Amino acid sequence: MVINPAPDALGAEPPGDPGDPASRAGAAGQEHQSTVGTWRWDISTDHVEWDDGTAAIFGVAPGDFDGSYTGYRRLIHPDDAAPMEAKLWAALESASVSFTDDHRIVLPDGSTRWCQVIGRIQRDPGGKAVGLVGMTLDVTRQRRVTSETAAVRAAERRATAQAQAARRRVSMLARAAGLLDIPLDLDATLQEVADLAIGVLAEWCTVDLIGGGRVHHAAVAHREPAMVAMARSVMERFPQDPDEPTLQHLLHTLEPLYVPVFDDEALEASVSDPEHLRMLRQFEISSYLVVPLVADGEGVGIMTLVACQGRRLEADDVDLAVELGRRAGSAVEKARLYSELRETTRVLQTTLLPPSLPEVPGVTLSAHYQSGTAGLDIGGDFYDVFRTGRDRWWIVLGDVCGKGPAAAALTAEARYSLHVLAPDTDDPAQVLERLNDVLNAVDREGKFISMVLLTFLAPTGQESSAGTGLRLQLASAGHPPPLIRRSGGGVESLTSHGTVVGVVPQVDLESISVDLARGDTLLLYTDGATEARDADGHELGEATLREILRQHGGGGPDLADRLAAAVLTRAGTEPQDDMALLTLGR
Repeated sequence: MVINPAPDALGAEPPGDPGDPASRAGAAGQEHQSTVGTWRWDISTDHVEWDDGTAAIFGVAPGDFDGSYTGYRRLIHPDDAAPMEAKLWAALESASVSFTDDHRIVLPDGSTRWCQVIGRIQRDPGGKAVGLVGMTLDVTRQRRVTSETAAVRAAERRATAQAQAARRRVSMLARAAGLLDIPLDLDATLQEVADLAIGVLAEWCTVDLIGGGRVHHAAVAHREPAMVAMARSVMERFPQDPDEPTLQHLLHTLEPLYVPVFDDEALEASVSDPEHLRMLRQFEISSYLVVPLVADGEGVGIMTLVACQGRRLEADDVDLAVELGRRAGSAVEKARLYSELRETTRVLQTTLLPPSLPEVPGVTLSAHYQSGTAGLDIGGDFYDVFRTGRDRWWIVLGDVCGKGPAAAALTAEARYSLHVLAPDTDDPAQVLERLNDVLNAVDREGKFISMVLLTFLAPTGQESSAGTGLRLQLASAGHPPPLIRRSGGGVESLTSHGTVVGVVPQVDLESISVDLARGDTLLLYTDGATEARDADGHELGEATLREILRQHGGGGPDLADRLAAAVLTRAGTEPQDDMALLTLGR
């Protein structure tokens, strides 16, 4: 809420922190669509290949990059190039399997951008590094938020050292420190800001978010609860114009609007509508202050603080209000950044799964992947369906230990290795043994994979239409046992003993034969489905999953989605761990 004051009602504005317009312009110039890109470096040829996402991050037009490591190094900030290169060669010359580094790059216009490079080192059988594959993420905004957070905390430490007269201000800043956490419910967080403000600074406080030509009333608070409804009524009947000059000036300059004395004469000069004037007079406004909410160097909203019944906002209240506005702006930025990171993780996660399931003659497939709510790291649950030869099909579902880039890289390596290792055999245990040899050739830093692998010959011609059974060969590498729902409704567990792959040189694995009759359904799943917890904190367990399959396992291409929905219903909340389901029906 901004009340346009008459010129003589304005007091001297205290020093604020409007920000550097040049810096804001530079930041705006750095906006680009891509925040993640992928690349590959062949060390022997010095050839660097990158995708459009990486080129966009570096601000390089197609054809302007010479495709060499030397050309890449020239794009790195001079102060960061040597440390990055020293770290890189140390990783290449050691036994490390990965390389990660944060450094600045210099764009063609001379501005800088922070990048995080995550790469996996490829080595020949002798252990010599021959290449590097990985991704580049634009982490400029994260760095900026971190810097702002550090500045806010530094200001809090300075405030703590002030005299006892400033104790209430220090206490307020300490209570507002929680705003620096990721706010999943932004409006609720901003309501806490407003409630905090009326406890220390003002009688009436509103918080508005502004963007896209709209004003969103995020929070309103008043020391007298009965006046909250009146405050909302004022905002609804006389909404803030987002293009109003005083508001736009505040958002662009990032300077607070401080009116130390605001009497009835000033109110009459500022408000022309008689009903609006009548309603505002009930608040007995005597002083007010409007501070910007600043996120990523831009004004994204305002916080209005109103003193009533003769009380005045003092000059030293302005600094505290500006600091509170910065914290609220930081919460806005963190909420938006959190949403962006979740979306980036989702996009990267989809690259580890097939875009769609193939059509296999004579069978019905369905799959579901549910990302867990714990953290923002890429998960390690995966599945795949692929063919070797004309009629032989393979299905795999697995779970890599851990999360993050290393787990994602191991997931991709395992998934694509299976395509190479399977064509000359029909024994899934043998394929898993081969995969174990591949994974143990390099130190995985304690990471391993549990999985179920099965194969079958797809029914052809008359076999497909006649409804004959399907013979599966199945092996499990330390994975939860698959479940079969028979056509009559009974549910069985398939026990195939085996060791997880990627840990020890020799694994104990066995292949078993399973017959799938017409109307039967096989369910493969990761432990996210059984370790989800109900309202009492108890794990659902295999017994509950068996019951869900018995009740909902009627087949169809959406079966996995229906089973996942039933798991979430039993749990009451989204699972903390990732969950992958894949069904095969005859």
